[in-house]
Amino acid sequence: MGQGMCGIAAIIQVAPSSTGFDAVPTMLRSMAHRGDQPPAWKVYGQTALGCVRLAIVDVEGGGQPMEAGDLAIVFNGEIYNHGALREELEALGHRFRTECDTEVLLRGYLAWGEDLLDRIEGMYAFVIVDRSDGSFFAARDGYGIKPLYYARSGTQWVFASELRPLVEAGFTDIEDTPPGGFVRNGQVSDRVRYRHLQPVPQREMPIASAISKLRREFARSVEERMPPGDLPVAVFCSGGIDSSAVLFEAVETCRRRGVTLRDKLHVFSVGTADSEDPRFARDLAIDLGVPFTFVEIDVPSMVKSIPETIRAIESFEPNHIRAGTTSMALARKVAAEGFKVALLGEGADELLGGYEEFPQAARSGGNAVVESMLGVFSRQLYLTQLKRVDRTTMAFGLEGRVPFLDDRLARLVVSMPTAYKVRKNEQGRYVGKYVLREAYRGVLPDHIVDRRKVPMGEGAGVGDNRPIGAFHAHAQELISDFAFRRCVEEFSSFDLKSKEDVEYFEIFRDTFGSLSLAENRPMTNSLKTV
Repeated sequence: MGQGMCGIAAIIQVAPSSTGFDAVPTMLRSMAHRGDQPPAWKVYGQTALGCVRLAIVDVEGGGQPMEAGDLAIVFNGEIYNHGALREELEALGHRFRTECDTEVLLRGYLAWGEDLLDRIEGMYAFVIVDRSDGSFFAARDGYGIKPLYYARSGTQWVFASELRPLVEAGFTDIEDTPPGGFVRNGQVSDRVRYRHLQPVPQREMPIASAISKLRREFARSVEERMPPGDLPVAVFCSGGIDSSAVLFEAVETCRRRGVTLRDKLHVFSVGTADSEDPRFARDLAIDLGVPFTFVEIDVPSMVKSIPETIRAIESFEPNHIRAGTTSMALARKVAAEGFKVALLGEGADELLGGYEEFPQAARSGGNAVVESMLGVFSRQLYLTQLKRVDRTTMAFGLEGRVPFLDDRLARLVVSMPTAYKVRKNEQGRYVGKYVLREAYRGVLPDHIVDRRKVPMGEGAGVGDNRPIGAFHAHAQELISDFAFRRCVEEFSSFDLKSKEDVEYFEIFRDTFGSLSLAENRPMTNSLKTV
């Protein structure tokens, strides 16, 4: 059983120091929204570990920090193959005290050291310390689904799940642990970075085989992310192919398990009164027999929520802030209804070429250009979609799970010919996610399988990604021409191009102060319906 999401904090003294650990409870208080349990922290000699935990299963046995032998850990995430790893470790003589995956990580590190990262499948960020000698190991999953920031201050290494706790505790020069990377005793490595995205082309793979394998692997991935027992699960659905496939496989999982749909699943869709996404999502939910809730928003309220969204997402990218306002409204409602786990469709566009840029590239540059773009978009996920998903869900103590970003599924997808991902349909038009669409043709309604790619804001009725509409107009009114020119010139390295850029950048700067991380802007800036 997974133990659930949380916010973690750690301070490690790499040399004797009189500096205390008062920053740990400060950081935990700043992340209280990420959990539903009281903050807990312990000091181990020259190290302090802390956690605010969102308890989903094994509430009594999964407390953190957790200890085994000389090791102690704080962990944020879910390890989906922890059952198989537990059996391996038990065969090696390990005896477990809990049912949670946190202990599997601890004992796995005891057994395999950093090679543990080659064995685990899931989303994770954790810090392990050896209480006998003060050595430490901190790691993050290969996509960067779960965040892990760090700062170095004198003889200290400091870790936290969000940027704001480090800023509020007075730390500067904050860095983002790279996806698939780790920090071992002060040395940063990305040895396992993107290992699941390294292609092993199978150019002879028949397309029918690719379609059936994709469907099988995706069904497994969704099932692994469905919590056991009677814990209810929300599905964020826009009525696009990605989230609709998630919903369908969640329904199939319930049927295989003999679980009543109305007790286990609930579909939520967000938009304005006349938006198109909720209509598609509602019709599908009715067809599948799953309860549906429409989360209605209006454009003025979304514009008003911009500062809150920037503080939550810890970003000033316009596309992500616009989409983040709707994501925040959706997550707030889902959490208020008592849900702790939600399934989402993020990741399919980056893996399978769903954005409109991919068909355009196929027409103009061919498969080689598309393949290069797929790599760039996938490697930027931790700065774009995943950052938005983690912050907007965890702002309300809600765990978002993304079944498209599964290691085994990703390895299958990258092994497929590029032409299976972006391909001409029967009408001779290039479409993205071709193999996914065909995997669900005849399973989902054709109007969903063939639905065009809709920008996220457009589908929710708040505008698309072009510099027009209410968000753009708000910035035009708020930022004078003089203020715009001054900010662009003063902060030329940040490539600020519009008044909307400047509006969000200034809120970010006023909130977080330190600009070290802001310079790490994503190369891709697309954010569309999932």
